[in-house]
Amino acid sequence: MASESAKSAREIAEEVVKIREEMSEAVFASRDFANEAAKAAKAHFENNIQVAETRKAFKDIAKTIQETSMMVEDITTGQKDISEVAKQQVKYEQNKKKLAFELTQTMGKQLSKHLDIEKILKGEETVAGQLKDQFSKMTPEQQKLVKLYHEQFKALKLQDKEMEEMGRRAENIEGGMGRFGKGIKGLGGVLKKVGLSGLGKSMGLDKAVKEGRELSAALTKGGKNAATIGDKLKVAGKMAGSIIGSLDKAFGPLAIFMKIFSIMKDIDKSAGEFAKNQGISYKESVKLRGEMSKVAQASDNILVSSKGLMETQGRLNDLMGSNVRFSDELASDMTLIAKTTNMSAETQGVLAFESMKSGKSAKDLLKTQKLTVLQQNKARGLTMSTKKIQDAIGKSSKALQLTFKGSTKELTNQVMAAKALGTNLSGVEKISSSLLDFEGSIQAELEAELLLGKDINLERARAAALEGDMATVADEVMKNKAIMNAFDTKNVIAQEAAAKALGMSRGELADMVQGQKELEVVRDSGFKSIDDAQEKYNAMIDSGMSKEEAASKIKDKDLLTQLESASIADRLAATMERVSEVFIEMSTPVLAFVDGLMKSEGIANKIANIIKGIAAAYVLIKGLQVAMNILSMVNIARQTTLLGIEVAKAGAATTTNAMTTFGLGTVIAVAAVAAAMGAVGMYFMNDGMIGSDGGMVVSGPKGSIQLNKDDEIIAGTDLMGGKDKPERGGGARRDAALIAEIQNLATINRQILAKSTTIEMNGSQVGQEINTSERSVQ
Repeated sequence: MASESAKSAREIAEEVVKIREEMSEAVFASRDFANEAAKAAKAHFENNIQVAETRKAFKDIAKTIQETSMMVEDITTGQKDISEVAKQQVKYEQNKKKLAFELTQTMGKQLSKHLDIEKILKGEETVAGQLKDQFSKMTPEQQKLVKLYHEQFKALKLQDKEMEEMGRRAENIEGGMGRFGKGIKGLGGVLKKVGLSGLGKSMGLDKAVKEGRELSAALTKGGKNAATIGDKLKVAGKMAGSIIGSLDKAFGPLAIFMKIFSIMKDIDKSAGEFAKNQGISYKESVKLRGEMSKVAQASDNILVSSKGLMETQGRLNDLMGSNVRFSDELASDMTLIAKTTNMSAETQGVLAFESMKSGKSAKDLLKTQKLTVLQQNKARGLTMSTKKIQDAIGKSSKALQLTFKGSTKELTNQVMAAKALGTNLSGVEKISSSLLDFEGSIQAELEAELLLGKDINLERARAAALEGDMATVADEVMKNKAIMNAFDTKNVIAQEAAAKALGMSRGELADMVQGQKELEVVRDSGFKSIDDAQEKYNAMIDSGMSKEEAASKIKDKDLLTQLESASIADRLAATMERVSEVFIEMSTPVLAFVDGLMKSEGIANKIANIIKGIAAAYVLIKGLQVAMNILSMVNIARQTTLLGIEVAKAGAATTTNAMTTFGLGTVIAVAAVAAAMGAVGMYFMNDGMIGSDGGMVVSGPKGSIQLNKDDEIIAGTDLMGGKDKPERGGGARRDAALIAEIQNLATINRQILAKSTTIEMNGSQVGQEINTSERSVQ
């Protein structure tokens, strides 16, 4: 398999070299043409702009050919797909057309009539062939420029074949990916469009397509051959394997563990923030998140998540100035509304307050509000959206909300009446306040009547203002056409008087009247509402139905279309979040346990003891491993003892140098390790010596003997030579020699230990500080 891949790579490389060689002539020729054309154009044209355009046309076509030449390897190895090749082909054709256009500019209006540009672009005829009868009519400069165009298009005829070949190869490579490859590529594109590129990345779609295209390029020999059915199956298998590998990596045990860990981090952070903001403990916050996770999983709407529910709990508490756990139904409804309507926090507060007060669900209140909007739009000739009205309710004054007891239906009427007047609730409240200044308001009303020459009646408006009914105030003000038509008089003083009657400035009155006219233009235009529910309601009323009949015919789903605004991307993201709820439910008890553990008394010491225990266990295990290795080397140790002593002698001779170089502490540490290793080895020897270091025990078949610490014992096989074992060949003498060598080594070590730890260089002591610090480490 490896040899086949290598062979395929070599063949593709050879193809690349061959194509580039064929294209190189066109590249170099086009560069030369561009340089020559710049000179010829300068000589022929008087207009510098035309000179620049001619030079650019030649340079652009040369640059495109060079770019295509550089793309050859990427195309034949599958690094660039067919779409990129197509873009390059389009660019090439556009630059050819630009070159042809500049040719007509060179020829002028009269001579250009003899050119058939389409045939030149297709390579069916040459420039010189079409202009041979007109050549004598040209100036020398013009002739030179035409010759350059002729040669350039002649070279492009060969380049056309190469571009066509690149396109054919790209198609063969793309074809080798088969329907499966196209499907995977299409799926990746769809996921990117809907904002789920992360999911596509987790599935490894782009990676699979890239690997599939590269394999297709190899199997088709750089696109030279069309892919066989077997090739397509191999490519499909490659892509499928790649996707499976990516899925395993993204959703395997390790990935799941990392996902749980990531969720735990997020929950930990959000729980801490929620606890701080609400003035509760971390444990209580984590517990509430776990409960909200269960509520989310029980919800029939995928957009409701524990994260959203926690945000709703916090937001409603902030708005109400409370610290309570709102009901699951209210929290779920408000979470869904927040997610789908982008309703302001203030409006959500008004809606939640009415829901709690009335006992009606937030969804039912939304349906009532929507029906009110449909009715008011039809009755007043408006086309207001429910969303705009909701935003206005959120901005309404607390006084108005209290006047209508927080009823979203009544507040909707107030907002729409103000809109019909051409203003907003704040504007109507300003008029109302002015009308309640009875003396001043009546005086201003009389002055306006005098200047306008028409009757004005604001009595009912004053009565409504006294009751805080802004809708009636707006309706009564609008009935006074003398004020509304004040700008028809073209009398500025009269206009100011009309505005003063409402407690407004002339500019404010103008804005209000202009708002009315805009509504009138939209109404009279006959435009249809983009709200299907509004169109259905209008049609019912127009057919003769009463408001009550039409209201009964409107279905709930038409009144709650606002809650169906989530995009596919929103729903897919919500689906992934719903899957995470399983992990959240698993994570919350873990975090609660960790929280309790971290609060326990002396937790730092307990953790330290655990770490110490782990470290001790590790040392014990490593010690056992070393002991086992030593046991396996016992026999080797016996044979190398004498050699070791000789090496030790040599080492002893250089120990003084080591002391001066590394310090006494280092030498002692190394010697201690060597002594320990040697002690273990000698313990298992047939012959040996136990020195007078105290506390030692000799054990045998008849029991154990505790030795005096000052005793020295020499142990060996037949040390006195009493046994008749000729096969040992002088064992006593050999062992006696061994003992002598050991004693000699011990003497040398004593001499080393007696050495001064001071290092002298040129009569100065420089090593004492190092050695002293080494001993302190010991």
